[in-house]
Amino acid sequence: MIKLEKFEIEDCDRLISWIPDARFLLQWAGPQYSWPLDRKQIAENLNKTEGKRPERYIFKAVDSPAGDVVGHIEFIRVDYEKLTGHIGRVLIGNPSNRGKGLGKEMLSVFIDWAFGKLRLEEVTLSVFDFNAPALECYKGLGFKRFKFMRGARRFEGESWNIVRMRLQRKKGRR
Repeated sequence: MIKLEKFEIEDCDRLISWIPDARFLLQWAGPQYSWPLDRKQIAENLNKTEGKRPERYIFKAVDSPAGDVVGHIEFIRVDYEKLTGHIGRVLIGNPSNRGKGLGKEMLSVFIDWAFGKLRLEEVTLSVFDFNAPALECYKGLGFKRFKFMRGARRFEGESWNIVRMRLQRKKGRR
């Protein structure tokens, strides 16, 4: 069972250890971070989680009852007036834990939190079109594609396409 806990500065080293190279960093985090990822970059991002209505939330995913931290997820560009937010930096850290449903469970808990606690009406996300496991996970949770951005990112001569997806709160959902 996955539960979300606030990401703390003490969690930085674990997160950094999950990012093996510059390509992975760009796929996971976009251009905000630069290789090599370090505590200073993460701390600057973590500062944006402060206050009563922060622009972002950062969580670690804990597999209970064992208490093992297995993942990471962020909510960025939270708009309290439009009741929207964007899911970013979704990661099941240890490659041996991937493909076991932990990501889907983490996202499900997260979505319930976003629609419940924050009372949002819509959440969006961006994913590279070559990330088939993530696309299937998001589709399985009800996300729908609404935008395709050809060549939106470049890495060492490669051009990467981005798929934008959204999920709207269902009537009757808390």
